[in-house]
Amino acid sequence: MCRIRTDARPVRRRRGLSLIELLMASSVMVLVAGTLGTLAMTAQTTAEYGHGHDLATQHARVCLERIERTLNAANASEQFPGFLAIGDTSGAWYFPDTLVVWRPESEAVDPEGLPRFNELVIFCADPNLPSQLVEITVPDDAGVAYAAADTGSWQTALASIKADGDAERVVLTDLLRTATADDGVERACVRFHLLVRPTAAQWTEYKTGAISWDEVDWVQDMYGTTTGMRQAWCRFELQLLPRGIDGKEVSDELTMPFFGSGAVYDELYK
Repeated sequence: MCRIRTDARPVRRRRGLSLIELLMASSVMVLVAGTLGTLAMTAQTTAEYGHGHDLATQHARVCLERIERTLNAANASEQFPGFLAIGDTSGAWYFPDTLVVWRPESEAVDPEGLPRFNELVIFCADPNLPSQLVEITVPDDAGVAYAAADTGSWQTALASIKADGDAERVVLTDLLRTATADDGVERACVRFHLLVRPTAAQWTEYKTGAISWDEVDWVQDMYGTTTGMRQAWCRFELQLLPRGIDGKEVSDELTMPFFGSGAVYDELYK
């Protein structure tokens, strides 16, 4: 006689995911993948920006220190105030983008007169690669430079020096921002502004007797009975474009401006 087991458990059938459950799971996976992708992209962008910012800051520090040190050590005379800011005009705009500093390596040939070209240090954008700020010297040219007021001769001479293949060049940075001017020429965003007190015009007025010694606009009123203090002050701006780890520009909207200045003082005699 057979006995029937009463403790047998019912067999349950395994069922798969429904279509709705599959769609919900897929949606969650898409959201997770999208979030991870966004986080990865954000991390990469942040790294690129941080690298570009640090690199531009480092380049600017080198440029500012080098230009300021050269300005502060300039030689000055009554005929030449120590340095000049020279530029040219495009349409209604003037671009003072070249700085000329009288900075001999040793004693100047004529410290009370005009500099020699091989005693000059020139800071400007490379005319062939305007994103590069370069320092130019011409050690083989012992010719006498021009008076500070002879702007036309300076422009001609500087154009020749910039095109001279034998001139010595040191690239200070290749991160200069550039823009196209009205004349269609791509120009670097670098500016030099010079302020001299007393001005050359006022000193000429004193020399011709138009104003008295006491009426000269001496810097900080520093003058005596036979000598007066003159200041030549240059302030300048560099605009740099950060670059990412791959060497490409992060964005042309992330321009970083940097500012510096330097001054030299000398005595004018009555």
